[in-house]
Amino acid sequence: MPLLQAEIDSKNAQFWNELCGSLAAKKLKISDFSKESIKKFDDWFFSFYPYLKKNYLTLDKFRNKKVLEIGLGYGSVSQFLAENAAYFSGIDIAEGPVNFLNHRLTLIEKLPCARIMSVHKLNFQDNYFDFIVSIGCFHHTGNIKKCIEEVYRVLKPGGHLVFMCYNRYSLREFLHRPLKTFISLFKVARIFNQAERWHYDRNLVGESAPFTELVSKRQLVSLCQTFSLCNIRVENFDEPLRKYFLNNIGKKLGTDLYIQCIK
Repeated sequence: MPLLQAEIDSKNAQFWNELCGSLAAKKLKISDFSKESIKKFDDWFFSFYPYLKKNYLTLDKFRNKKVLEIGLGYGSVSQFLAENAAYFSGIDIAEGPVNFLNHRLTLIEKLPCARIMSVHKLNFQDNYFDFIVSIGCFHHTGNIKKCIEEVYRVLKPGGHLVFMCYNRYSLREFLHRPLKTFISLFKVARIFNQAERWHYDRNLVGESAPFTELVSKRQLVSLCQTFSLCNIRVENFDEPLRKYFLNNIGKKLGTDLYIQCIK
């Protein structure tokens, strides 16, 4: 039986209370939240995803502007945005990432500005932000359409939106679930079961994320049709061959879709 939206929200608030990136931090032997440990994680994060700053978080889009991040995770992107924006606000449905980001901001002598909030009901006025970013959040919420409608509402005319969702037609899906991937060509939605979710997002005790939806370029173009411009790129690739294919096959059949929109 499909989960109701209230149940998805409740489960997400519990699951994502553990910081997204905790498994990576464990592999990096990070055991505290000191300034040095945070820097170690951030250095790894931006080297592992080199295209983030280069292609999607370019300073000209948000420097000295009003910026919102949705879905905070370990806070690497959040801190980078907060250090360069005139005004930054971060939201998450879970308490853990909110508290950790406020801790991060205190360490760099910035005012705590992260709040618990659902992307489906943003408590901001219309046409407020110049730049909105959300990396890997919308596909977990249970309603990508509502996410896009809300960010459109609070984004200024001419403002930029950057978000990432999992690619329905990645090489990973073609290799591991070829029949389901083919059948999904004829379906509107592609919702993961628990075992499938585990291969994308799991916590330190091995539990999979409560909800994950894969999307296609065609689906996203339709969802983003109210924007004046929508550009979609494919990124990322699986280990152990990631370093060889990140900048070639990963650009065609990678696991992630990065969507850049202008209102």
